Parts: sequence; C-alpha cells; structure tokens
Amino acid sequence: MPTAYYDDPDYDYQHYWSNRSYENQAEYRALRCLLKNLVPIHSLIDIGAGFGRLVPVYKPYTTKITLAEPSQRMLAKAKQLYNDYHNIEYLRAFAEDIPMPDQTFDTGLMVRTLHHLENPETVFWEINRLLKPHGYLILEIPNKIHFIAKIRAFLKGNFKFAQDQNRTTVGTPGNHVAFYNYHPEKIKQLLSSTGFQVQKILSVSNLRHPFLKKIIPLALLIKIEQALQQPLAKYYFGPSLFILCQKKK
Repeated sequence: MPTAYYDDPDYDYQHYWSNRSYENQAEYRALRCLLKNLVPIHSLIDIGAGFGRLVPVYKPYTTKITLAEPSQRMLAKAKQLYNDYHNIEYLRAFAEDIPMPDQTFDTGLMVRTLHHLENPETVFWEINRLLKPHGYLILEIPNKIHFIAKIRAFLKGNFKFAQDQNRTTVGTPGNHVAFYNYHPEKIKQLLSSTGFQVQKILSVSNLRHPFLKKIIPLALLIKIEQALQQPLAKYYFGPSLFILCQKKK
C-alpha cells in the first residue's frame, strides 16, 4: 500500500471527504446494513483505516477496535480525532503483513483500500489468518464493470470485460499513487480460494453523477440510494460494491 502519497503534508485526505457527502453517507448506510447482522462484535480490525473515517459507524457495534494503517500521518490524525475513545488501538501496518496473532478478531473491515492493492490474494490470506473461526470480513471493492463503465465501453465497441484489473494513477509526477479497479467475479473467486464464503453484496454510490448530485437534495438522494443498494447488487451496478463474507470452516 502507498504511504508517501498520504503522508504528503500538501495532501489533505480528510478534506477530500468533506466534499463528498453523498459518497460518504452512501457508504455509511451500506456498512450499517451489514454490521447489524453481525452483533455482538467483540473485536474489529479496520485495514487501511486512514484517519478513521468509518469509526463513528462501527463503534456502536463493537467492543474493541484496531485501526491498521501504513501512513503515519493518517494514524496521527486518527489519534487526534478519537483521543477520548479508550477502546481503539492504533497500529502502523501494511495490509499484506499485519503484526497481530492468528485468530485475533471477530470481524475484519477493508473499505477504500483494495484499490491500492495489486495482489488482493495475499491480503485475503492475511485477513483469513487474523480472523477467528467463522469470523466475518466486510470488503469494499472498486467495481470495474459498473453501469457507467459498461456504457463507455459499449460506445467504444468493447462488449467484453476481462477479469484482470484496470490500473490508473493520480497525483503529481513526484508523488503519485496507483488505483486498481477489479472485476467482481474475479474477487469472488479469490475470496473463495482464500477461505471465504460470500454472504451478501450491496451496490453502493449508485447515483454518483455530478448532474444527479446537483439537482436532487442530498437527503432524498441518500434515501433513494439506500433503497437501491440491495436490488442493484445482482447487476454490479454501482462503482463500489460492499461484500460481506464469512471465514469458512
């Protein structure tokens, strides 16, 4: 996972989310929908936690939280935000190698992190190691075949999506980071081969279009979003998919 990009003092990841209220709330709704099926959760690890954006969502559901993040700057911001929370552990770690004992956690969470990982299989094995028997993983994936991507591809005469990942980069020549988009079926295959069984999928940020966000009030937009997350999941409609899976026996 990249660290230099998020450790750059000129890049404010927290501010990035202050301008994305719709996407933020859409992910909050999806996460709550999945978490409520898992209670009680005694221990949860958020892998690639950043500054702890999702802590307010899962804190009511769990007793102990571990924020695992490779960026020292992001961890420092998380500590500032949640200084009064006494059940949070801050761990500087990469997703591929987390220095914690086997079978430590009931639940693993990885949101907005997979898009930085070139080899998801390694990470899935590491999460499997960390989870207790029958533990759960909530995984967000950047969806390569979302509705708008399909429309763009069809207009270019591309009627088939390969299951390898798409790679793009953002940032400046001196400080940039790779982003990967994945085919959902490929991720499902990798999850199965690394010891997970998919339980539920939600399609998220289904209305993420500048025109829609401009003409529809945010409160209404989120209500529509929430109603669409489950029915649109079978079509892999949204640019982001939330997958709930369980560690196999």
